[in-house]
Amino acid sequence: MSAGRGTPSAWAFFGMVFVLSLPFYAMAATKLALPFAPSFPVSAVMVVVPLAVAFLLVFRQGGHLATARFLRLTTDTRCLRQTTWVLAAIFIMPIAFALTAGALRLLGKAGPALQLAPSGTILAGLVLILLGAACEEIGWQGYAWPGLKRRHSALHVALIIGAVWALWHVIPFAFLGRGAGWIL
Repeated sequence: MSAGRGTPSAWAFFGMVFVLSLPFYAMAATKLALPFAPSFPVSAVMVVVPLAVAFLLVFRQGGHLATARFLRLTTDTRCLRQTTWVLAAIFIMPIAFALTAGALRLLGKAGPALQLAPSGTILAGLVLILLGAACEEIGWQGYAWPGLKRRHSALHVALIIGAVWALWHVIPFAFLGRGAGWIL
């Protein structure tokens, strides 16, 4: 399964992410909420798994120096020169959720209810979502992408990672009471 010393193996990464997510999937069944963020289930902590697996594999493949280099790459802002892509990355999910909610309403199906909360709760939720997204992206894009990109086109890599990412989220979404139509 390993692509060799020093070479990232996306498939080893994917496998480890799923195995290490099993306890979080089990926690999802309990429907317990995080004590500091009641609107988030305890299983939401699984967002740290891609980050942890990426660092574990980088360390295993190259030791402390490789891990330090990987950490520097995760905070390298030189790739943010194209503001169009940065804006797309920031707004694509909110736009996708809004379009989905609109489509569900047009089809006469109940979409997710809009629940307003105190501004502190909204800010805490936003911070948790952004931290979670960063943890996931360091793994999915920072670790899995480069290994796959050596052999596949950007579109093919995006489809592979997107499919694995979506599959990884199916169980938590199902435990949150989302139906198959919502998940798709």
